[in-house]
Order: sequence, then structure tokens, then C-alpha cells
Amino acid sequence: MPNGSLIYQLSLAGANRLTWPQRKNIILDVAKGLAYLHYEIKPPIYHRDIKATNILLDSKMNAKLADFSLAKQGSEIQSHLTTRVAGTYGYLAPKYALYGQLTEKSDVYSFGIVILETISSRKVFDNLNSSMDSITDWVWTLVESGMMDEILDESIKR
Repeated sequence: MPNGSLIYQLSLAGANRLTWPQRKNIILDVAKGLAYLHYEIKPPIYHRDIKATNILLDSKMNAKLADFSLAKQGSEIQSHLTTRVAGTYGYLAPKYALYGQLTEKSDVYSFGIVILETISSRKVFDNLNSSMDSITDWVWTLVESGMMDEILDESIKR
């Protein structure tokens, strides 16, 4: 894909920063892809590894889900699949990580983490800021202190 992965685009500095409309469209493209996998295909497919490195961007910055190596096919008659936990640390839904119960909610949780990365341009684990364990801890701290506007990347605040 000509524009690489979402994580690559988020890590670029200066003039190559993603605009708010581009970020919004990427988020919407991923949401549409997940809706297709979960509700349009029978039985549904659970990706299990939704993360910024697995979202590829074409020449028009349209997002495509990639790397289906961990995907599992669900069942139309069961509420969840119980399976060996697979995915990337930091993106795993707590209920899935603890109990191995896989549903579309597992992918949706991971997608929420991707949204946080997309709007903040921060990685799931920020090596530069050792006081924060993860992006969710960082966001929660900002929310609790009433500083939610600090979540947004500086380049899209203008």
C-alpha cells in the first residue's frame, strides 16, 4: 500500500501529519470493515489483531484491514467463541484476555484503542513517558483531571 500503515503515518513529523479529515475517514473505513466482518459475513469473522500496524493506507489514504493470520470464524448460534487468547498486548479486550471469550466486542475494544492512537498520535505504550503504563491509563488520567482536550494531537487542534 503506497501510504504504508496507520502507525507509520502517525509517526511521521512535520508536513506529513495526518489532517483531521484524513484521521476521521480512516476511523470510518476501519469501522466499516469491522461491521462487514462482524455482521455481513455469515458466520462472522473476528479479526483478533486490530492495531495501527494492521491498518494499511492506499494512495488516497483509504484504510484497509490487513493481516488476518489470527482471525477466527464465529458461530451464528453461539454468543461467543471460547478460544486460546491471541492478539497484541495493549489492544486486547480485558474480558477476552482474562477468559478467552471472543466476540465482536473484542475487536471493537481494539478498535477503540486504535481511535485513541489516531486522535492523539500516541503509541499504545509510550516509551518516552515512563509514568504512564498505557494509552488507556494516560487518557483516563486526563479525563479525571478535566483535561480531555490534551488527548488530541496538536496538529488537529488548530
